[in-house]
Amino acid sequence: MAVAQADIPHSPLPLRGPWPQAYLDDIHLWLANSGGQVPFANLLGNSGFILSQRIGTAATNVTGTAMTLDRWRVSSPGTCQITQELAPVAFPQFTNVLGFVCPNVGATPPLLIQRLSGVSQYRGDFSFTGFYHGSVIDNFPLDVTLTQNFGTGGAPSAAVRTLMGTIPANTSGALVPFAMSATLPSDAGKTLGTNGDDYLELEIKYIRAAAQAVLQTKFAGLDLRRGINPGVWSPYPLSVELELCGAYFRKSYDRLTLPGAVTSKGSVMTRAGAALASLAMPGLFGGRMIRTPLVTLYSPVTGTAARVSNLTGPADIVVNATDPNETTWGVITLAAAPAAADMIRMQWTADAEL
Repeated sequence: MAVAQADIPHSPLPLRGPWPQAYLDDIHLWLANSGGQVPFANLLGNSGFILSQRIGTAATNVTGTAMTLDRWRVSSPGTCQITQELAPVAFPQFTNVLGFVCPNVGATPPLLIQRLSGVSQYRGDFSFTGFYHGSVIDNFPLDVTLTQNFGTGGAPSAAVRTLMGTIPANTSGALVPFAMSATLPSDAGKTLGTNGDDYLELEIKYIRAAAQAVLQTKFAGLDLRRGINPGVWSPYPLSVELELCGAYFRKSYDRLTLPGAVTSKGSVMTRAGAALASLAMPGLFGGRMIRTPLVTLYSPVTGTAARVSNLTGPADIVVNATDPNETTWGVITLAAAPAAADMIRMQWTADAEL
């Protein structure tokens, strides 16, 4: 049975066919076991934190703004440590949790953010639920805000922020549930930017008291959906999460292999027909992305970013991928022209996060 976009209400997926049969089978199985819930009601990608294609499972330090687990952005003026952890055994409905530790929280609070493309899709009532684990040593309450951002380019309207509510501080040392709802204003009369980068942003902000300096917390099973009645969180199949997150980030590496790893598995290769600095090198992303991504190439020999490996020559070559669109890039431009018949090999990532 083919699944069309109209068959999936409120779907956050960029539904562009054709879909692999295994993916459709997973959707049908999930729908059959969804207990009558509205399918794909949860608008968040990687809401159960099962994908971590950029940083893996090791604790990763973040200073400034960076993508961490798939679809989740962290912004912090100080250094925070982000981890993908196994969920406590007392909560079998969860596989993973997002661990968040900031040892020296300054006056500007750290943020956990997810952005959903296409702000005009989101107006009216929304509910937000999840589980929040606090430290018995020190903890913070959290403000949750939805921001309608109308993009860049031209003369877009100013962003509109709506406070959903505050998650109380939790010093129980256990996962506890929370729930809140809010109404987003209409976007009637608003002007979108011309760059196609408008979005709805979910922002979780830590509220720091003067005496507090350490943040230790975990999140599990986050759920943002339309309507004021919260639903019951349930995980999407892994294949569905890969497709959902793949609209924003794809890579040539295996799912569990981090960008910059020294490996030739999954790499692509071309042969220089002449001593030219620009080589036709179509690179397919394996699916349509939500917008034109930033493409980064890596040497499979050294793992260095913005490099390709010249298998015939002596060393890596500085490189850029040019002319990308939502499905491919067309040309690689090398800082030094290879000799005719040299073999050029590379890994890649494509990042379309907003």
